[in-house]
Amino acid sequence: MNKEGIHNKTSSLNKNSHKCRKIIRNTRGIELSVNFIVATIIGMVLFIFGVILFKNMINVGTSSTEYLDQQSQRDIQEMLMRGDRVALPLRTVTISPGESHVFGLGLLNAYDSDKKFTIRIHQTSATDKLGNPIATVLLFEEDIQDAIKSKEQKIIPLIIKAPRGAKRGTYELEVRVYYCDNPVNPCIPLAPPNDEQMLYDQEKVLTVTVA
Repeated sequence: MNKEGIHNKTSSLNKNSHKCRKIIRNTRGIELSVNFIVATIIGMVLFIFGVILFKNMINVGTSSTEYLDQQSQRDIQEMLMRGDRVALPLRTVTISPGESHVFGLGLLNAYDSDKKFTIRIHQTSATDKLGNPIATVLLFEEDIQDAIKSKEQKIIPLIIKAPRGAKRGTYELEVRVYYCDNPVNPCIPLAPPNDEQMLYDQEKVLTVTVA
C-alpha cells in the first residue's frame, strides 16, 4: 500500500473516531438531561406529597379542638327538624386550662324572607368551688354574624377557650341570637334590655367548668 493510501485510511479512521466520540458525548448529554428531568419530577412529587401530608397533619390536629363532631351535628339537625329556631343541645362541658371546646349552635330562619343574624356571647359569672368570684375571662368571639336565607338552616360553631393561666372554677356564658331584616348590612343589636325587639329566641346559658 502506498503512502497516499495509508494517509487516506488513517484520515478515515480519525474521522470515524471523531464521530464516535461525538456520538458518545451526545449520548452522555442526553443521559444527563434525562437524569435531570427524572430527578426534577421526583423532587416535585416529593414536595407535593410533603405539602399534602403537612395539610393533613394540620387538619387532624385541629379537628378535635376547632370543629364540631358528627354526633353534635346530628343532635342539632334533629332539633331544627322539630321546629326549634335556635338549637344548642350541649350546654355543659369540662375543660382544662389552655384547652378549648366547640359548642354547636343551629339556626333556622323561620321567616319568609332572608335575615342577618348576630350571635352574641357574654360571660356573666365565674366562681371557684367555694363560690368566690374569679377574675379570669374565657376566650371567645363575642359577635358572630351570618346571613341565612328564608326557611334554611345553618350550624355555627362557638369556640370557647380557657387561657393557659385560667383559674379553676365554673364559668357561665349567655348566648343571645338577634336578627335584622337586611341580610346585607351588619346586624348590630342594642344593649339589653332594649334588645328585646331584635331577640330571635330566648337566651341560652353555657356552663364551662375549668378543672
